[in-house]
Amino acid sequence: MSPCIRACDALTPLGNAATTAAAVRAGVSRLAGDPLLPTRPHDLEWEPWEEATSARVPARPDLPPAGAARLLALAHLASRDLTTLSGVRRADLPRCALLLGLPEVDAVTASWGLPAMAKALAGRLALDGLPVVESHPLGRTAAIELVDRAGQLLAGGQVDRVLLVVADSLVDPDRHESLDTAGRVRSSRSPAGMMPGEAGAGLVLTADGTGPRILKTGHGRELQPIAGPTISTGSGLQQAIGGLLPDGQVWALPDLTGEDYRAREWGLLLSRLSPRLDVGRLTHPASSIGDCGAAGAAVQLAIAATGLQRGWAGSAHALVTAAADDGRRSAVLLGKGS
Repeated sequence: MSPCIRACDALTPLGNAATTAAAVRAGVSRLAGDPLLPTRPHDLEWEPWEEATSARVPARPDLPPAGAARLLALAHLASRDLTTLSGVRRADLPRCALLLGLPEVDAVTASWGLPAMAKALAGRLALDGLPVVESHPLGRTAAIELVDRAGQLLAGGQVDRVLLVVADSLVDPDRHESLDTAGRVRSSRSPAGMMPGEAGAGLVLTADGTGPRILKTGHGRELQPIAGPTISTGSGLQQAIGGLLPDGQVWALPDLTGEDYRAREWGLLLSRLSPRLDVGRLTHPASSIGDCGAAGAAVQLAIAATGLQRGWAGSAHALVTAAADDGRRSAVLLGKGS
């Protein structure tokens, strides 16, 4: 089963899926100093706090300021037009599934009710009677792991369409504070840190169609996760990608967020898989919209699908990777379609 991406949409600091893809391609950035996100100095007593560099979705009245309500709003705004874009009618709903990817449950998000959020999203989208409605708080690998889940549902004949939605926000004050305390937000104290962002992104997958196709997925586990004592060994990402590589060049959209750990891991991978991994074009959206956490890979997929359809890549294939903080690694190879 090679699911087709029938439609995609997003809500990012740069706009919807089409405008985000075009802006990232053009090198447009929404990163700026953020007075709402202070980063701690080396010396709390003597040195001033700094502003984080972040990218926020533009302010709007239907976007709550923080927490679970903001995640739900991001997911809703990113997916409310998906059914129209993909031609889903009311009569089709008993053959549709909704899969929602979210950040992992941790000390900050434990009270957010993430496991129940997919049902809340279905209610907001007025999608009544769906046979499958699932929340998956899987973190950064959520989008690719849900591609596998969608493939299972389509291959099993349970549904004809899968609405795959992922949302996350690292500009949430509590999540930012947790990351900054761990030294992961870029500042003079952590110059190789991330720049927080946020996004929601949605895809409609079907078993047939002429759009970009999910050709293969791969998964692995890194022995030295990002919170560990040493840098990545690169083995988990190598496991995830090793069986996906096509003949010829590939458009690569890796999970590069600005953190030194991820850049070193990608460099190790390039050296180990060369010349089989022939990267003709490299795109990392985080340089334009910041680190979007769990939503990052979903945005990468939306950009890849848009770019393949429009012939931006100079290649018939796109490779998207994702790296979870706990060591899980996932990758997906997309084909241009017919």
